[in-house]
Amino acid sequence: MLFTSEIPVAVMDKIKTPFPFLIWHYFSNRKYKDPFPTSQRYGIVDNGCFETSTGVVKSNKIVMPKHARYFCVVPDKFGEPTFQQLAKMQTYVKNRTMFVPHARYVEEYGMLLSYYLSYVNKKLPKTAKVLLGVSYMEPFYSKNWIRAAFQRRFVVGKINTALEQLDKNHQIDIHLLGCKSIFELWLCRKFSRVISADSSLPVLHAMKGKKTRLWSKKIKQMAGFIDLEPNEKQTALIQRNIDYVNKILGGTKC
Repeated sequence: MLFTSEIPVAVMDKIKTPFPFLIWHYFSNRKYKDPFPTSQRYGIVDNGCFETSTGVVKSNKIVMPKHARYFCVVPDKFGEPTFQQLAKMQTYVKNRTMFVPHARYVEEYGMLLSYYLSYVNKKLPKTAKVLLGVSYMEPFYSKNWIRAAFQRRFVVGKINTALEQLDKNHQIDIHLLGCKSIFELWLCRKFSRVISADSSLPVLHAMKGKKTRLWSKKIKQMAGFIDLEPNEKQTALIQRNIDYVNKILGGTKC
């Protein structure tokens, strides 16, 4: 499993990550850029729902990277009701997208996933590649970070089994969106369809002078995260933390 993190604009050209993870609406900032402009590496463009709480900031001035390697996260509203997601499935599910289901309870989540798998198998060409994003923020997860870690492993395990059985063309892989702890990601590291994960934890820990560890927990997101200006020591610690998480998850050292 490859791991990456959102990187503050001030140090985007100094921090190495296995693949780029960009936030959609930050492209309105002229200094915010694709750190791998000519690379064919796998990459993700998030819709920024968590950062803005309401969804994508729509602006004609926002320039999206057009490289085919990018997967763009949909839907564009955090916590959109299941029936709305189903109604828009044809719009949401396209080649090179990452669909992120949200549900109030496990049964509803399962229904949405079943519909999604059926749609991909029937509507998309066999050569299409899509990602299924599994968020750590589902309301049916416990607020206790240890219990939530095992609950998420259970859900990801069920999804992984379903994909192995139903997705014979191997069109769908899994990306883990965020986490309450690094331990949560570590529990999912050996599932065959889980190929990547992201979290801001390594950066947030570094800004507080902390080293990220296996048991490191979620800390409060700093306001203006992308505009932070890490000093030299903090920048080195960000790189150390990202490398450490990749090492324990079986990814590559940056």
